[in-house]
Amino acid sequence: MLREFVRLNSRVCSAIERYLPQAKQNMSSLYEEVVAKHMLELERNSVIVDVGGGEKCAFAEFKPARSRIIAVDSSEQELCQNQDVDETRVADATKGLPFRDNEVDMVVSKHVLEHLHDIKGFVLEANRILKINGYFIHFFPARYALFAIVNRLIPGRLAQRLVHSFLPETKGTRRFRAYYDRCFYSGFRSLLSEAGFQVDKVYVSYYQSHYFSFFVPLFLLSSFYELLLYCISPKDLAACLLVVARKS
Repeated sequence: MLREFVRLNSRVCSAIERYLPQAKQNMSSLYEEVVAKHMLELERNSVIVDVGGGEKCAFAEFKPARSRIIAVDSSEQELCQNQDVDETRVADATKGLPFRDNEVDMVVSKHVLEHLHDIKGFVLEANRILKINGYFIHFFPARYALFAIVNRLIPGRLAQRLVHSFLPETKGTRRFRAYYDRCFYSGFRSLLSEAGFQVDKVYVSYYQSHYFSFFVPLFLLSSFYELLLYCISPKDLAACLLVVARKS
């Protein structure tokens, strides 16, 4: 009964989504395009570090000749399944990255930074391993998005059960605790400046209503809210950010 209710609501929300201007840009695809674009600008023999690389690498096909993509993840089990990269290294990104000073040309991640309890430590560590002008590109959900606020208010196990119930497509996936430390526009940009990075570009998206597609009234309320944000652009209230920076 619940599954059918959710399915019907999701179908209606999907039909509405097509007409929402704030939903036009697929940020996940944009992340892959941006990483690929900057990867192709690198010289040969470059080193690209995919933090939280897990089981696969979506941009591996764009790797420049004679360059290497190294996936870093705390899960050895997931890394063992990753056939897309040249090398894997097991490491906890909150405790350090297994590279020498100035060894790396690019450090990237997708849906990782929100799970780091000490994001400043990670940013400083990335600065240490990057070469001068090395790229620092990260896509992450933002702290003051509606779903992020709800995520922080609800206990982890309960949140996971609710997500699997109302978003059946997430079943079988693991959920990690999210801290959202400095994961908002002004906070993250300020941190990068303090750590010795130059911010080249920040892509902002306010779209988040798909998290509420299990119930049409909630989806509509969220859509009106984010449409207002889309029009006035208060970047600290973004749903997600894609940041492109370079080591100064």
